[in-house]
Amino acid sequence: MNSVLEVTLSRINDTRVKSSVKNNGTDNIRFAHLNFFGSSAPVKKISVFRANTEIEFEGVKLHFGAVGLTKESITCLATGEIVEDEVDLAYTTDLSAGGPVLIKSEGTVPIVTDGNITGYATYRSKALQLEIDGLKAAEKSRTLFRISHRRDYQCNSQSKDILMKAISTASRLVSIASEMALSSEETRFQGYFHTTEEQKRMLVSSRFRAVANEAKSGSLITYHCSDPYGLCTPNLIAYTWGYKNEIITCDRFYSQYPLLAKECDGADQATTIIHELTHVPAVYGPATRDIAYGYDAATQLAATEAVNNADNYSFYSLAVELQC
Repeated sequence: MNSVLEVTLSRINDTRVKSSVKNNGTDNIRFAHLNFFGSSAPVKKISVFRANTEIEFEGVKLHFGAVGLTKESITCLATGEIVEDEVDLAYTTDLSAGGPVLIKSEGTVPIVTDGNITGYATYRSKALQLEIDGLKAAEKSRTLFRISHRRDYQCNSQSKDILMKAISTASRLVSIASEMALSSEETRFQGYFHTTEEQKRMLVSSRFRAVANEAKSGSLITYHCSDPYGLCTPNLIAYTWGYKNEIITCDRFYSQYPLLAKECDGADQATTIIHELTHVPAVYGPATRDIAYGYDAATQLAATEAVNNADNYSFYSLAVELQC
C-alpha cells in the first residue's frame, strides 16, 4: 500500500536520526503533529527493533481532542513539500546494550479540516540499520527525565476533588464494562470492537478489569493535577508517561470536559482517565496505542486494531453506562 506521507530516515551521528516527511499525495494536507514528527515532546516517532523484537518505548503519549485543534498543533504540507525533524533515539529507548538495531517509522496521522480530525493519512519509511555504541547511548539514556526540570505540584482542593471523582467514576465504568464484555449481550461489543471472538472478548475484559483494579487501589499510578514536565499545550487534555507510571492532566481536562458525557460520542473526564490508564504497560501490557482518535474513527477500526486502541475502551465503557 502506498503511503500519502513518505518518511525518509538518515543517521546524523550516534543515536541521532534525521527524518524527512514528504507529501506524496495529489492534494495539500493538514495534519495534527502532536504524536508525530514536528512535536517537541518526547513522543514515539520511530520504532526500534533488536533481533526482530521491538525495544520498549519509554516516552510519552499525548491525548488531544478530535475537535477544536488550533494552528500550533497542525502541520500544513503542500503536494511534494517536505518537513524535517530530528530524533535522538537514546532519550526514549534503552540502547545501552549496543550492537545492531533496525529502525523504521510507519502508521497513521490525523488529517485536520477546519480544526477537526476528519480522517487519517498513512506514513511509512524504509527500514534503516544502525550500529549502536552502547556506552555512548547509556550516557544519554533517561537523561531526558533529569533535564525536564520536573517540579512537584500539589493539587489544589478543587482540582483534587475533580480528579478523584473522575478516577472513581472511571473505576465504576470499567468494572461494569469488564463484565459486559463477557456477557451474552454481543451487539454492543461488536459495534465497538468488530468481533465477538471469545479470545478478543477475554482480552478486552481483562484489560478493563486491570484498569478497574488500578483506578480503585491507586497502587501504581502517580497523577498530576498540573504539568510538571511542561508538555501541556492548549490542545492537550492529558498525557501519559507509561514508563514512569505517571498520568498528567492538563488545564483542558478541568475547564472543558464534564465528569461524564451524556452523548455516546462525547468526551469527558472519566473516560479520559480510562484512556490514559490503558496506556500504562504496568497496568496491563502490552499497552494500548492511539491508532485512531474520536468516536467515528475508533469505531471504524478493524478488530485487530480496535482491541489495541485506547479510545475504543473509553467509548465502549461510556456506551455501557449510557446504554448506547
